[in-house]
Amino acid sequence: MSKHSPDMMMQADPATLSAVARIAEAPKAPRLHVTAVRGQRIWFKHFGAERTAWGKRLHALVSPLMYPRFLRSSLPASPEGKAARELRKIKAFRGAGFRAPEVFYQRGDVLALSDMGETMQAQMIQLRQAGDMAAHDSLLISAAKALGEVHAAGLCHGRPHPRDFVVDDNGQFGFLDFEEEPEAVMPLADAQARDVWLLFFQITFRARQPRTPTLALQAYKASAPKPTLEALSQLLHFFRVLIPLGRVAAKFHLGGDLERFMTAMDFFRDAEKDAAEKR
Repeated sequence: MSKHSPDMMMQADPATLSAVARIAEAPKAPRLHVTAVRGQRIWFKHFGAERTAWGKRLHALVSPLMYPRFLRSSLPASPEGKAARELRKIKAFRGAGFRAPEVFYQRGDVLALSDMGETMQAQMIQLRQAGDMAAHDSLLISAAKALGEVHAAGLCHGRPHPRDFVVDDNGQFGFLDFEEEPEAVMPLADAQARDVWLLFFQITFRARQPRTPTLALQAYKASAPKPTLEALSQLLHFFRVLIPLGRVAAKFHLGGDLERFMTAMDFFRDAEKDAAEKR
């Protein structure tokens, strides 16, 4: 982890800030777009430009009644509340020394954020096209390690995905798109356990070398908090009963989400079996 300034408000020249404000306040802007402003790429997020999907609304409605707690959704929020949530998490990550966007502008439901470079997902696509599967899978292992460091610092991403990670030329990870806050509705250990589970949906599905998920789990555990590992075990135990149903459903339609779930659960089952045999 590279230490970064906890300050999140960008110190830019007045002309740049004025130009950013004009773009941010433009009517009918899309929810997310990137624009070059005086030689800098800046991302604009308009949280009120997109309606919440009905599935998310239903999940939020029944969420307080759901048990176990790791099934719950983040608290429902207005567009302004969503912007405030993202700002809050950016501040927390930067305050703990992790790379996260700097903020050029914030007003109501609008944020203007610094560009952090290519996402991990974009880099992985390039590596697959180049046929460099060792470097491709090394990114997956490093992402798991980085998430372990985030959790050790008492933080939770909320929706870890290769498109939400960036990697600089020195291999240092950064984080963006903090639109989920599960730690506000469940114990931190449960929220972090869900982080791990979701990230391994991607790792086990995308890995091109057989040992990659195992090495990634070892990399995560190197710094992961013990309560989080215990919560992860409980989460896996709960979802294990759904594996037979998943296998039946897969015979009729194996969608992307179901395939990632099954691949991750099969990996965790084998990992737990191997760990039990070694004890």
